[in-house]
Amino acid sequence: MNSLCQVDNRYDTLPPRNSPQSLANDFDTFFIKKIELIQEDIDKVDSYLLHSKLERFSRLREDSVQRIIMSSSSNAASTLDPIPTWLIKRCSDALTPTITQLQKLSLLEGHIPAPWKNAMVKPQLKKSGIDPILKN
Repeated sequence: MNSLCQVDNRYDTLPPRNSPQSLANDFDTFFIKKIELIQEDIDKVDSYLLHSKLERFSRLREDSVQRIIMSSSSNAASTLDPIPTWLIKRCSDALTPTITQLQKLSLLEGHIPAPWKNAMVKPQLKKSGIDPILKN
């Protein structure tokens, strides 16, 4: 699977802790604080912007979807994705009409399928050689 998705494991260094539970709890605390700071900033935004609705969407076109697919990083990979990005790009001529139609139906129905809302979060150091601490 890793070779198919071209997963890069060079940055698997985690901050040292006594146990996996301790590490998980430290990450939990770190990200909860981050979320609280973001929520405080959001609360400062004008309420008009927070409560405004999108009245219409511009028409979704295949060439726009194709451009987004082709501009995606070929190295992007997630264990949640059934097809790696590099393969979607390679087969984009055949897949773009179906992907475009799926997006149109989602927008028209005002429904985002539950699997599209999931994410796999894996902390990685931005640069090798820096200290493995939570803020890095």
